[in-house]
Amino acid sequence: MTAGLRPEALRLLPDPGGAFPLDYVEELGGARLLHGRIGGQAAVAQTAAEAPVADRMALVADLADLHLFDPVSGRRLD
Repeated sequence: MTAGLRPEALRLLPDPGGAFPLDYVEELGGARLLHGRIGGQAAVAQTAAEAPVADRMALVADLADLHLFDPVSGRRLD
């Protein structure tokens, strides 16, 4: 099973011990895309342009926003 979250479903908090080290920040005007890695896997989180950013962030997500996929077919599991 493969799990996925949309970038806007992640909430980020600056945290020096956080599990989401930032590789780079993409400025989009009213929003930012924060690119980093979680367990070696590339990940992207979206925040408001004015949200604080640090070298390491803590990720918070609601399990209701989690999407599950079949790893072979790529189809979403409902």
